[in-house]
Amino acid sequence: MSTFYPVVNGRSTAQLSTSRLLFQIHTDQSAIDALQTQLSTGRRITKASQDPAAAIRGLAAQRQLEYKSQVDVNLKNADSILSVTESTLSQAQAILNKIRGIAVQAAGTTYSEDERRSFVTEIQTATQRLADLGNTKFRDQFLFSGSDVLNSPFSFAKGTIRFSGNAEELQTISDFGATVAANVTANDAFGVTSTKVVGTVDL
Repeated sequence: MSTFYPVVNGRSTAQLSTSRLLFQIHTDQSAIDALQTQLSTGRRITKASQDPAAAIRGLAAQRQLEYKSQVDVNLKNADSILSVTESTLSQAQAILNKIRGIAVQAAGTTYSEDERRSFVTEIQTATQRLADLGNTKFRDQFLFSGSDVLNSPFSFAKGTIRFSGNAEELQTISDFGATVAANVTANDAFGVTSTKVVGTVDL
C-alpha cells in the first residue's frame, strides 16, 4: 500500500486510503473546473456564496453604475427639452420684435383708419402665433405648462389669452442629492403673471 497516494500509516485500511484518494481527485477536479469557468466567463466568482464580501462590493458598484447611467439619461432628456425650448423662445423673440416694430410704426398720425385696422390685424395674428408657441409640445408634453404637462397652458378667452398652467419646475436628478430644472416656466418665458397687488383696504 506504500506505493499509493496519499501514503497511509499501518493502521489505515485500504478502503480509507481509497476514499481519501477519491476525495483528493474530486477536489482537484472541482478546482480545475472552477479555473476553467473563470477563464471562460472572465469572472472570479459565479455565485455570491463563493465570496460574500466581494459580492457585496460588486453589487454596490453595480448599483452605482446603474444610478450614473440613469443620471446620464436624465441629463440627455433635459438637454433635449431645453434645446427645443430655446428654439421656441427664439421664435417668440422674433415675433415680439415684429410687434414692437408695428407698434412704433403705428404711432404715427398720418395713417388712415384702414391702415390702423391692418396693424391691429397683424398684431392679433402675431399674438395668436405667440399663444401657439406657448402651447408647443415635445414628446407629448407641453413645454410651458409647468408640472401640468398634459394640458395646454394657453387659450383664448373673450379676446384675451388665458394661462391655465402653473409655475412649477420639473426637477430631474443630476447627481447624488442634486437636481436641476428640466424646463422653463411660462412666467419666466412670457411673463404670464403680474405682481401681486397688496393693500389694507377692505374691498
